[in-house]
Amino acid sequence: MQQEIDISVIIPTFNRSAALKNCLRAVSAQILDGEIEIIVIDDGSSESTLAVVREQQQAASRPLRYLRQNNKGPAAARNAGLNIARGRIVLFIGDDIVPADDRMLQQHLVWHDRVHPMENTCILGRTTWLPGLTVTPFMRWLEKGRQFDYFGLTHGMSTDFWHFYTSNISLKRRFLGNDRFDERFRFAAYEDVELGYRLMQRGMKIVYNSAALAHHDHPVSLVDSCGRAVKAGQSRALLETIVPTSRRRMSQEKWLAALKIMAVNRVTVPFWLCGARFCERRCESNLFFSAVYYYYHAEGYRNARVAGR
Repeated sequence: MQQEIDISVIIPTFNRSAALKNCLRAVSAQILDGEIEIIVIDDGSSESTLAVVREQQQAASRPLRYLRQNNKGPAAARNAGLNIARGRIVLFIGDDIVPADDRMLQQHLVWHDRVHPMENTCILGRTTWLPGLTVTPFMRWLEKGRQFDYFGLTHGMSTDFWHFYTSNISLKRRFLGNDRFDERFRFAAYEDVELGYRLMQRGMKIVYNSAALAHHDHPVSLVDSCGRAVKAGQSRALLETIVPTSRRRMSQEKWLAALKIMAVNRVTVPFWLCGARFCERRCESNLFFSAVYYYYHAEGYRNARVAGR
């Protein structure tokens, strides 16, 4: 039987060796009153991920474990990490996440052990763009709900499963038990929300600790986001088959839905794209950005619904 330690940091990765290197350096340098292990799950990368991990294994003072699997998506990768984790607390971050200072893990540990020691409490940290990145108006817009949504949260408040963000969230492994991410979700979209929903059905409470701050080292362009919106739409269709409340959250007044379809469709989308490209680096246009995101998200959603019939 493996000896239990304090925190297991679970990091799925896919073809982001440069970002992963920065992530591992920062996690290895964390100062905390406890033992940690770092688990990297390589989701079938075609680049030098193993070389980066081996380099960090030699340099790091903390245990760094590496698993490789065929490409199955982040849900399956996190499950593989969970299956070997020894920590009484598991912390999920991404390969493009860099702790903002050397006490981020300590924030998670202290809140679990002293502030919220109840077994069912989950700690949500904050994630924002890495200082030094050129944060475009479009990226600022993404941070206000499409990618993350921390703007409605205040330090210490409880929130719901829609904020179960695996970029920076921790929970007690004993409470997690045998629950795992649903591996039907092949993309990094809604697979974390779906697990959060199931855990909340069992009584999980999510508490927000803004001092557990992490930086997101992943510039995003409008073109990148269009592709991601299609995948998010596909995942959203799957989510609706599992989580009953998700359809109610997405549904709108019928007249508003009809207006959206009339305004944003295959005929009009070139106009919206043109406006969004113009604004991407100039000004934060909720109108153009929302229209483009809505179109591609809806395309992915409709395609998945048709394929599932």
